[in-house]
Amino acid sequence: MKRANQWCLRAVAAVALAVPMWWMTLGLFEALPYGTAIRTSKWLWQAQPSRETVDRRLWYCTSRPIEMKDSLWGRGYELQDGESCIQYRVFGHPFCPIDVVYGPDGDIRTVFESYE
Repeated sequence: MKRANQWCLRAVAAVALAVPMWWMTLGLFEALPYGTAIRTSKWLWQAQPSRETVDRRLWYCTSRPIEMKDSLWGRGYELQDGESCIQYRVFGHPFCPIDVVYGPDGDIRTVFESYE
């Protein structure tokens, strides 16, 4: 009987440690893309790099061209002649995209941070 009680106490202790560890791990994997997206958008605003530099530097992002109606925060923006919008998703995360509008010469016109 004493051995069964010890086994139960150890099982309860293991579960009591495993559950918070699991939640902390999930929290880290959810918070990492948001923090990275915030730093990335600040860099885009400050550096104003060309499209080639952005594509080379944002190796951790997936990118795809989108219409402005598909942008969460840039829906009201109308593309001018020659402009295009590229959506970057940090680590492929669907909930914190960064939408960048490029001019015809590849310079950044505006940035929409959809995670805000």
